[in-house]
Amino acid sequence: MSNQELFMQAQQAAIDYLAVYGLYPDKIGIHHARFHFFPYTHLVIPIYAPLAGYSLLTSEIMPIRAHRVNFQAILGATLQEDEVYLPIPGNDARVISGEALARKKAERSAC
Repeated sequence: MSNQELFMQAQQAAIDYLAVYGLYPDKIGIHHARFHFFPYTHLVIPIYAPLAGYSLLTSEIMPIRAHRVNFQAILGATLQEDEVYLPIPGNDARVISGEALARKKAERSAC
């Protein structure tokens, strides 16, 4: 997997994290062996204001905030190099893979 593909996987994992936990992650873990060659330091996610209350016909500027997610090197015997890992809210010592997070999101949307 290329660095660009891993970055795109991190973006999708951050979106899935929001859908599952209701908040954005503060950090995304990458296997320590891969991290040292990973050219990106962070991911910026734009947060758009709700459209309610804004008229698209006026020149009023809609505010946009951004959330910064830093990449971190992580260690673990069972961690894969081509996967991203996000902390479980309330327990920063445990992580969930981006793939497991996508399955969790799919289960929630199926209900």
